[in-house]
Amino acid sequence: MKKLQALVVACGIGISAHAQIYGLNPATDGGFETGTDFPSNNWSVINSTTSVNKWYINNAAPAYAGAQCAVISNSASGYAYTISSSGASHFLRDIAVPPGATSINLSFYWKGQGEPGGDRLLVYTAPTSVVPTSNVPASPSTALGGATLVWTQTTTSASFVPVTLPLPATLAGTTVRLIFTWQSNASGGTSPAVAVDNIGLSYECGTPAAITGNGPLCQGGTIALGNIFAGGTWNSATPAVATITPGGLLTGAAAGTSTITYTIGSCQSTAVVTVSPLPAAITGRDTVCLGSNTALANSVIGGTWSSSYPAIASVLPTSGIVSGEAVGISHITYTMPGGCSTTDTVFVVNNPGPITGPTQLCPNTTIVVACSPAGGRWTSLNPGSASINSTSGAVTGIAADTVRLQYASPFGGCRRYTTITVNPLPAAIVARNIICALKTDTAFDATSGGIWTSLSPALLSINSSTGQFNTLAGGNAVIKYTLATSCAVTKTISVNPQPSPVVAFNAGTNTMYTDTFYVSYQWYHSVFGEVPGANTFQTAGLYTGSYYVVVTDTLGCTAASSLFAYNTSMAVGNTAHTTGYEVYPNPAKNEVIVPSKDVANITISAMDGRVLIEKQNTGKVDVSALPTGLYMITLYDSHGTRLSATRLTVE
Repeated sequence: MKKLQALVVACGIGISAHAQIYGLNPATDGGFETGTDFPSNNWSVINSTTSVNKWYINNAAPAYAGAQCAVISNSASGYAYTISSSGASHFLRDIAVPPGATSINLSFYWKGQGEPGGDRLLVYTAPTSVVPTSNVPASPSTALGGATLVWTQTTTSASFVPVTLPLPATLAGTTVRLIFTWQSNASGGTSPAVAVDNIGLSYECGTPAAITGNGPLCQGGTIALGNIFAGGTWNSATPAVATITPGGLLTGAAAGTSTITYTIGSCQSTAVVTVSPLPAAITGRDTVCLGSNTALANSVIGGTWSSSYPAIASVLPTSGIVSGEAVGISHITYTMPGGCSTTDTVFVVNNPGPITGPTQLCPNTTIVVACSPAGGRWTSLNPGSASINSTSGAVTGIAADTVRLQYASPFGGCRRYTTITVNPLPAAIVARNIICALKTDTAFDATSGGIWTSLSPALLSINSSTGQFNTLAGGNAVIKYTLATSCAVTKTISVNPQPSPVVAFNAGTNTMYTDTFYVSYQWYHSVFGEVPGANTFQTAGLYTGSYYVVVTDTLGCTAASSLFAYNTSMAVGNTAHTTGYEVYPNPAKNEVIVPSKDVANITISAMDGRVLIEKQNTGKVDVSALPTGLYMITLYDSHGTRLSATRLTVE
């Protein structure tokens, strides 16, 4: 900031000491040319309260110079005088006379009639404490308490007459009050009364008054300089540092000093002004949390810091560290040694409330935490263990750990912290990946103390403590192992459905059969048990009774069909005899003999119904080429009627 450092006053050297200076300029205020009434010309008026004759400003006289003058008139716009109305009226003005002034003169022009000794113009000088009153002095007296009578009208004149009155040197260094008084006695006189114009108060330079003004002055700032004596000219010795207008408005252009001179007539007053540099804008956060600190800074060093409300925000004078003392607003000011300053508004905001919500979770699960006021930003300080949605507060566990969460308030970023625990998951479940329906097995987990549950109870049931499970139906069954912390792992077990073989009968081939898409087959008689060699999709009926087949599908699952009731009479054609036909030897190695003459056709079939040997019109069949095993031998007569079917064992 810039500061008015010194006021140096000096008279000009080599300039005439007799140049007159006007404390009251007859061409402006002294000539009543700056307004249409006394106040606008910087005069006061105290008119009679009884007389119709009063002081006015107009051009009815007309004026000596310019457009207006002061007149006594019985109307505001005229110059007429009522001789029968008595009273006293005044107009007055204070003028400052500098110390050491010499050749002090009061000058004016007047004209008028009146009545010498009764209706007349009186001129006084007085201290500023003297305040004339209406109708005093009453004619013929001239006594005005405390005032000095310096001129009295003793003649009349129809035209303006100049008057110059030397005033005493004792007025130097004082402010003198000029009083112009008109008094009348209502006993006669002549109209018009009086007109006054071009009043001036001049003096020669002694010791001029000092330059006045308010500092400090900062670069880019403005202050008003002045002097009690008007009409002078202003000058700045270094306008690159400070410029000044004709009216005394001083502006700091750049940091530095300049000598300012005020010249009036032959007198000069000087002042050395210092233009101080402005500090830069304050930088740093303009919010601080209650109970916390923030650092403000300025790139221009050497200043001091202050707070408008230190009970709200205190600041260290040299460092700029602001502390939040109470919620509210304070203005922080940085002031340079020259007085120039810059200000920033700092807001002290409250801290967020406590963080609420669950404090534990598991990996791959989510909880939601909250804090007030809403609208702030969430951060996980251990993002590898738990992530958090920055706006919603949804926390997702990643790995077992203790995780610190941070909430930043939307107002100033004030922070609150909390700690949550990500509990570990149990070990992975050990169990079959694929199993058939209606099977029993046991799942295992290396982490003890958990509870087993089935998430697919229609497909699989499980013992809650042992992990033993039973498959019920085909599908993808999910089992779950849960610890006391609620952390759990799951495993999907593919339960393959049981095959559902259905047995049908082919009368033409005397075979029972099922679907061909199974991987393996085994036929059984309900009484005799496994049918040897019957391991394809079909088998021949050997004995009256119930048969079933056990199949294995492509998924490795095994199931048995329902019982199929078979009777030897179910073969195509009529059987003439069901018994009594001998086949020997049985077991046989090389040859089978059928001694009956009724037999016309002999077939030997595998157990799956495939015909391996067929002979006609013979009682002998060579079986030496057949592998060891169980076969069916069927006997037919010449009409194709089956006579007998029995098992044949080949060794």
